[in-house]
Amino acid sequence: MNTAVKSLVALVLVSLLMPSATLAQEKAAAAQAAPAGQFKIAVVNRKQVFDNYDRQKKEWAALEAEKKSLQTQIDALSDSMTADKKKLEEGTGMSDDQKTTLRDKIESDYRKYQAEFKRLQGEIYSKSRKFFGTMMEDIDKAINEIGVAENYHLIFEADPKSPTSVLFYSTQIDITSKVTAKLNGAK
Repeated sequence: MNTAVKSLVALVLVSLLMPSATLAQEKAAAAQAAPAGQFKIAVVNRKQVFDNYDRQKKEWAALEAEKKSLQTQIDALSDSMTADKKKLEEGTGMSDDQKTTLRDKIESDYRKYQAEFKRLQGEIYSKSRKFFGTMMEDIDKAINEIGVAENYHLIFEADPKSPTSVLFYSTQIDITSKVTAKLNGAK
């Protein structure tokens, strides 16, 4: 296979494997003249980068604190209903009207609990999705920047659990620590 065909194959693979790359990055990669049959390839374990990304750790802690606060609100509603149910079950010294009023309050509180639980659950889900999306965008941007700056031809996902995993790679081409260092501000 001649050099031009190999370059074309490499460009097609890059465009398929790195859809977030800009057109300018693709043109720069195509313009790089690699010696015949030689390409610069790397692997990155994005899960490992994610786990070691300082910003992720800080923002995850904040998200967990918010989830805990929201759970406290839900627990307070639940505790109030439980106390009212217990009071109704004991029923000592309560008139039928008081019992009916308490039953109505419990039912109303239960509807509030269900609505609030559903709302808070949706809020947590939405914030979690945004969190993970933002972190992965940061990681992919750092990978693209390193790929362009260091003239890589291909960078594969190295997580064996990923559907696009690499079956074998040399640890010499693993740039996971470089990506983590870049995200964490190291030079």
